Amino acid sequence: MAKQKVSTWDMLQTHPFAKDLDVETQLALMCEYVDRDEDLQEQTLSEFIDDYLASAGGSDPAEAAEADEEPEADDEPEAAPSNNGNVATAKAEPKPKPRNMQGMRVVYRTTDQNILSDEDGVAKDAGGVVAFTDVDGAPWSNVKRENVFPITLDDKHYHEVHVQPREAKELTALLDGGKMSTKHKENDVVKHLDVVFPKHPDKIIIAVINGKRPYVDRFVQLPKDKFEDDQKPTTRLFGEHCFRVKGEDHIVKVVSP
Repeated sequence: MAKQKVSTWDMLQTHPFAKDLDVETQLALMCEYVDRDEDLQEQTLSEFIDDYLASAGGSDPAEAAEADEEPEADDEPEAAPSNNGNVATAKAEPKPKPRNMQGMRVVYRTTDQNILSDEDGVAKDAGGVVAFTDVDGAPWSNVKRENVFPITLDDKHYHEVHVQPREAKELTALLDGGKMSTKHKENDVVKHLDVVFPKHPDKIIIAVINGKRPYVDRFVQLPKDKFEDDQKPTTRLFGEHCFRVKGEDHIVKVVSP
């Protein structure tokens, strides 16, 4: 792929049309560009955006975003609901919440990320709000109860992905160092991790991307080059991440033996 003069994210912010898209659609464009690396035949990000917007309904960003949200006629009707992503799907009926979630592990869903509580779970659940500490150690308080969801902790919903120690050390140094690797081209996928499911083709994707500021990309890949639940870039790879697949929340823990 042709080397960009600026980072992928910066290119999106300066592109005459892409800069006006909402954050979710910008992330969707960035993820699709990275995922289709082998198919783009040296196409630059700017060229990819122009072609993408044109095929989605013209150069008007609002029209492109609206076209992007429309499911294809032959998409499966039971496709997973999502707060983020480029696929509009039917929402599953929400499960009733316990009257008190204190001590339970939960996920707080925002527009661009899934904030997962640590192992201590909810510290307080009263007055329509909850308080907890997330897996990054950040405290959250006065979070509306309606936006927080308990997670089922069983083998079906909890996954571990292993990275060899030597590679883990290199990836940690890359992400913590904050500088682009000279061993890879800009926007190359340095490490690709996934979680597959035996009964459907959706996959959880966690990828380390080599940028001017290396980052971790996270989303759920669907059939026909679609994806959802794409979350804002992070610099943390190891530890727990949360994804929504087929209407259910899953925890993925990246570990090094």
